[in-house]
Amino acid sequence: QKTAYEIRNCDWSSDVCSSDLALRPISALTSQVRSVAAGGHPPPLGPAGFEEIDTLARAFDQMVEAVADRDRHLQALSLYLRRVLDEISAAVLVVERGEVRLGNPAARAVWGLGEGDPIPANLGCLTVGRHEAIALGDRLFEVVVGPFGDSGRILVGDDVTERRRDRERLARSERLALVGQML
Repeated sequence: QKTAYEIRNCDWSSDVCSSDLALRPISALTSQVRSVAAGGHPPPLGPAGFEEIDTLARAFDQMVEAVADRDRHLQALSLYLRRVLDEISAAVLVVERGEVRLGNPAARAVWGLGEGDPIPANLGCLTVGRHEAIALGDRLFEVVVGPFGDSGRILVGDDVTERRRDRERLARSERLALVGQML
């Protein structure tokens, strides 16, 4: 095997030192780099025949494997977080530029909203903070709005319709009990 220095200083007329032979491994490496840049996971390059290029090819193969490991980890983490979001019983929406970017099944079930849907005006106008008794259809919701990213918001809502009705019934019963005691 020849080093790059030996190749540079040899007789370029010989077959061993021809530019095609010397540049072939670099061309293959360049092609692999483009594949990785496009999101691909190319197969290992294998030995190229020149010590420095072999070292570079091994380093590149290690980098490709590290990128693939990272991608697998990120995909597993993404799936895990999606499962967590799907299990939350409260409606959760991430809103950017007036459009739902991410939502869980509860948001679809109670608000009828999912990814890509425009946000209704009565939810879109809410400022950061806690909002009680937001009407959507015939239901009342407690909605907490928080900032998300540079310009987005995250909305978490709970249906409080029954809780409100129970409070009103309890208050009515307590008033009737007070009137009954006065008589």
